[in-house]
Formats: sequence, structure tokens, C-alpha cells
Amino acid sequence: MGIVNSPACTFCHVSDESLEHLFLYCPISSVFWLSVTEWLKSFFTTMDLLTSCNVMFGLFRKDMPLLNHIILLGKQGIYQSRHLNVKPSLSLLKTKLKNAYQLELLIAKQNNSIDIHNAKWKAMLPFIFCL
Repeated sequence: MGIVNSPACTFCHVSDESLEHLFLYCPISSVFWLSVTEWLKSFFTTMDLLTSCNVMFGLFRKDMPLLNHIILLGKQGIYQSRHLNVKPSLSLLKTKLKNAYQLELLIAKQNNSIDIHNAKWKAMLPFIFCL
């Protein structure tokens, strides 16, 4: 994760920073994941899915590939926020998600796979169309 002057967490400055602490147990990251979970409840009915194990390793459900994508984008946002020395935010995740949707839509159009694309993103379309 890079050489730093102190082993303390970049966000909370209390615990030693490890991947588990950074992505799961840091109070700043925990608040981020809680906000993500609350936001996702408006799109997915079974949103007790963002447990610490699921955030760390992903979901073992083939019927919800978008949730794994969101988890990856969330972890990327936490890591980028760490380097920018800012708190991770739901608004950053939403921006990343909109960009991912638009990029995947372009690729799907080029590959004539719009149906697959739409099946993945159907739960989030109300959010995406609020651009």
C-alpha cells in the first residue's frame, strides 16, 4: 500500500492500517458502507448483503453481478480517497457507477450485447436515468 511514516490508519489515525481495517473496520469506511447499504435498499430488496465478508470477498450470487461491481467500485473509492487524504463518499461512488454504466453501454452497443447489459443494470436504471 506504499511506504508511510506511521502505521496508523490514514482515515481514523487510531488503529494500524491493514486492508481489513481500511476496507471494513475503520469507522470512516464503516460509515461509508452504511450509507451505501442504505442507498442500495431503494434498488434491491435483499440489501442485508453488504456484510464484512461480502465486502471483502464479494457475493457468491450469479443473479446479482451489479452488486459485486458496486462493491469493487466502493473499495476503489476508499483506496483513492486514502491517497487523496479525503473521506470516501457515496457521491464519489455514484459518479463512478454512472461512468461504469456509460462505458459498459458503449461496449455493449459495439458488441451487440445490449440485452446482457440491460439485465445487469436493470435494478439501477432509475438512478442512472437521473443523470
